Amino acid sequence: MAVMTWPPDHLSPETWLAQFLDSPEARRGGVVKRQIRDVERIAGRDLFLYEVERRGFQVIENGRHFVVFCNSMPLRRVQGPRDFQIPWPSRLQAAWNAVSKPR
Repeated sequence: MAVMTWPPDHLSPETWLAQFLDSPEARRGGVVKRQIRDVERIAGRDLFLYEVERRGFQVIENGRHFVVFCNSMPLRRVQGPRDFQIPWPSRLQAAWNAVSKPR
């Protein structure tokens, strides 16, 4: 019985990175994410970060994921106001109150 290895022998770090960073979402300038554990196991953190930066992309580490922004647009962290009140029209407010009351 054959023993499976991870990553598979045919999947080199370079191939994995190319598939990830040249994906349709990446080519559109979108956002892609991968678990840090997978990145470190397959390609290594240093090679991953080098390839992301070489393409002009940006990466954020959050929890157990790398989130790659496949463009060079500025990143801004945004938060809503803490005391925000939805300016409901009165009929929407009444409908919301009718369905949201504890029963």
